[in-house]
Amino acid sequence: KTVTHEGCSIVGLNSTYSFGDVVTFTVTGTKPNVYINGQLLTADENKTYSFKITGNTTVFVADGSKFSIIYSANGGDDAPYDSSAYEPDSNASITDAQPTRTGYSFEGWATDKNATDAEYVAGSSLVFNGDSVILYAVWKANTYKISYDANGASGTMSSDTLSFDENGMLTINSFEKEGH
Repeated sequence: KTVTHEGCSIVGLNSTYSFGDVVTFTVTGTKPNVYINGQLLTADENKTYSFKITGNTTVFVADGSKFSIIYSANGGDDAPYDSSAYEPDSNASITDAQPTRTGYSFEGWATDKNATDAEYVAGSSLVFNGDSVILYAVWKANTYKISYDANGASGTMSSDTLSFDENGMLTINSFEKEGH
């Protein structure tokens, strides 16, 4: 299968793969840049690109002679796609499309994969200063309040609050019920 995008021809990509599959393909064109989930991938000495499927995967091929915004879901799914090619010193508007991630709230975008605060939100302006820009989703773990019900027993217990994907200790039961 051959796909053409931004003057580049991509040969060898299928539309579906299974977990653990190794994907191998070639890209021809003027200075192609290939990104897998927002990470720049370099070709081997035979100009072949390859990577292993470890989850939902987005392959993005950009014309390296222009600038692009590459959105990375950064552990989430459904990263937006910006097909525009930008000139140096031009402005781009950050998309209002949002990726998703179970147990997390989307905070915005940052140029640092490990950022805890967003640098860009929907509608923000980004200026290209000499290279394409990879924007990583910034996530905040959802917190959950755990309340305890005496269910006919006596006593009180304070609630606990835990964040998604965080190990924590629940309060020891202090309810009392006669005969139990």
